[in-house]
Amino acid sequence: AKGNLIRSILNAAQQEYVYERHARVFLALLVFIGMGMFFLSLWFFETFTSGDFQSEELLYGFETIAILVPPMLPTLFQIGLVGSASTLQNDHKVFTTDSSRIPLSGKISIMCFDKTGTLTKDDLD
Repeated sequence: AKGNLIRSILNAAQQEYVYERHARVFLALLVFIGMGMFFLSLWFFETFTSGDFQSEELLYGFETIAILVPPMLPTLFQIGLVGSASTLQNDHKVFTTDSSRIPLSGKISIMCFDKTGTLTKDDLD
């Protein structure tokens, strides 16, 4: 029984947050729009009617997909999280076990600390 709380904190199960789910829906929407733009750009160059695929036309088609989602966006988001975790640890002496939870911590208005264990037990005995 001893140490279960510490083990549950250190080995916490990965949680899915609402903004992560929304981000996946947004990226799926962008992929769908990108595929439409890809075929639209090929149609614009009359690739389907002539039957002659040229590399320049395909390049423009793939470029329309690449314009929608910047390739460095996930990397920049992770760099921002690592930078904020470093600032929290160095300047404020706050250690984070999962840096993806930092954006959600801005919504916290009240935090309760329990030294006696009454909040972490199942009963009040």
